[in-house]
Amino acid sequence: MSYRTKAIGIVVAIVALAAIVVPLVARPGPGQDGTEAKATGKAEGAAADSDGAKEDRKEDRDAIRRSVETFRKAVEKADAKAVAACWTAEGEYVADDGTVLRGREAIQKAYAEFFARNKSPKADIRVESLRFISKDNAVEEGTFKLTSGDEVTSSRYSALHVRDKGRWLLAVVRDWPEGATSTQDLEWLIGTWASKRDGHEVTSTYSQDESGTYLVGRYTIKDKGKTTSGRQVIARDPETGELRSWTFEARGGLGEAIWSRDGKKWVIESRGVLPDGTVVTARNILTPIDRDSFTWHPTARTENDEELPDLPPVKVKRVTKSGQ
Repeated sequence: MSYRTKAIGIVVAIVALAAIVVPLVARPGPGQDGTEAKATGKAEGAAADSDGAKEDRKEDRDAIRRSVETFRKAVEKADAKAVAACWTAEGEYVADDGTVLRGREAIQKAYAEFFARNKSPKADIRVESLRFISKDNAVEEGTFKLTSGDEVTSSRYSALHVRDKGRWLLAVVRDWPEGATSTQDLEWLIGTWASKRDGHEVTSTYSQDESGTYLVGRYTIKDKGKTTSGRQVIARDPETGELRSWTFEARGGLGEAIWSRDGKKWVIESRGVLPDGTVVTARNILTPIDRDSFTWHPTARTENDEELPDLPPVKVKRVTKSGQ
């Protein structure tokens, strides 16, 4: 077996998944680590709060926070007109099943029909992030839970706020199905990780970017005196809601992957192109051990469409946590 074929599982990890260092322990639920607020029936504080206590553009943040609270109260009053008034005249709402409502009139009609079937709704909104993309535009992400009688529905959402004639209004709101992933589900990755096997030594360090939107990683792999390095960006695809990653190897290799949950495991479908043009793919399985370790199992591997055997799982351990 050639060195190249023997190492292909590691190469796929480097090119497509940043050197086999992704945490797969599920994100702790509210209250488990003392960091997440409990739902209170109010719109939880919009984003200073999630952007690390930043006070930049405080006036605008406060205005958007009030706008979110106005929307929540309108829902609980079952006031379809007041709900629609939170949108711009040409605003859009995209439901988690793909249904699209365009314009205040359509939004008001849909909410009126909903309120006719659902009496005394209760709304819980948790704003997890808010970032300004221009002077008059901001993107918000969070979770929304609606209780009506014994029925409870929840979803993740993203919202585009725009300043329209001095008021912050909703321009586009999109719901994602419950269970949709985000970079917050990979916050365990923040810090430094390492693994060793058969002469390969991999070290990777991850952090959030300044906006808190992406996870950014750097990795180094040492193999019998040779060193390879690269970078990776992990983000949620705003079009599909999928969690994706893009990896850039210093020598010119490129990779991308789609991440999905399977119970407590992560399944990562990856594809990479090596510097010489060779195409490699793999289905990598991440299985939790504890908060500071996991296994990485490369399966379904190919090289230029030629099938390769699965590799045994490798254990990855945390070296340092964020800020250490």
